[in-house]
Amino acid sequence: MGISVQLQDENGVPIETLHDPTMILSRLLDCQDFSSTRCLGFIDPYGDTTFNRAQVDVLLSELAAIRDDTDAMTRAHLDDITGLAIKAQAEPHLYLKFIGD
Repeated sequence: MGISVQLQDENGVPIETLHDPTMILSRLLDCQDFSSTRCLGFIDPYGDTTFNRAQVDVLLSELAAIRDDTDAMTRAHLDDITGLAIKAQAEPHLYLKFIGD
């Protein structure tokens, strides 16, 4: 099982979930060095990582920066994550949570 991404409300209740059964995000995080990034480098493939609205803004720019250097399947998955991130940005008290194995 890969890293799922959830849009959650302030109580941690899932609003929308994106599953990754083919481990696209896990493989991407494993094969590239994101240690110099402000958000991507902190996604824990084995634990949970939550971003608030302000952090999501940085995450979106990091996702956009890596998108074009990936294959079609990875780009599609990054686009789905971007969609959830945009929703998390839309109003306060929404969070984007990455749920590792």
